[in-house]
Amino acid sequence: YPINLTIDKRSIKIKGDSQSNRSTIVSRFVPANPNLPIIQVGDNNSSILYHGFRMENCTLLGITGNITGEIGIYLAGGTYESFLKNIAVNGFRTGISIIGGSNVPTSVISIKDSVFASANIDNSRTIYSRYPINGQASGSYTTDIKFNSCHINGPQNNGYGIESDGVSLIFNDTYLDCYENHGVLITKTISYGSNPTFICNNFAIDDSV
Repeated sequence: YPINLTIDKRSIKIKGDSQSNRSTIVSRFVPANPNLPIIQVGDNNSSILYHGFRMENCTLLGITGNITGEIGIYLAGGTYESFLKNIAVNGFRTGISIIGGSNVPTSVISIKDSVFASANIDNSRTIYSRYPINGQASGSYTTDIKFNSCHINGPQNNGYGIESDGVSLIFNDTYLDCYENHGVLITKTISYGSNPTFICNNFAIDDSV
């Protein structure tokens, strides 16, 4: 199904029919407009917390013909207490982007039993998180982002499997396959907020691919 969906309501649930982290016809989404995320929750200028977004049993594919989608899932400002389970996101420049808004945070996000792989193009990143650029005055933030039992595949070209700018991430029972020097990039370009750290329990990085 070709879609670009922006969610600005609370307690929205998207549930497909896939029973595994494999592509299935009945729950497969591709971008109608490759320049926009397939799924976006909230936005940078939101002033409302959208509690309770859930997405389960879906496959998002970014490559259609010769066109590569920019973003698979964008959890923007206002995404709060949200849960993704059994999701496959494959073939985007950015698989999932998690960024707090200028006015309200993106926080308390749980991603479980899911598979992510970016497109093998320049400047791609499978997982991207960033502290809000203009959030200091409002006290906005990007925090409490958890990956549980996930498989992350990094790009082969100029990019990273996980890129975090000022955001601490939590990984439990998660495996990152990546190419040498393209695994994890941690930066802090925002002057406020704490230094980013990774909290890991059984988190493996394999750069032998």
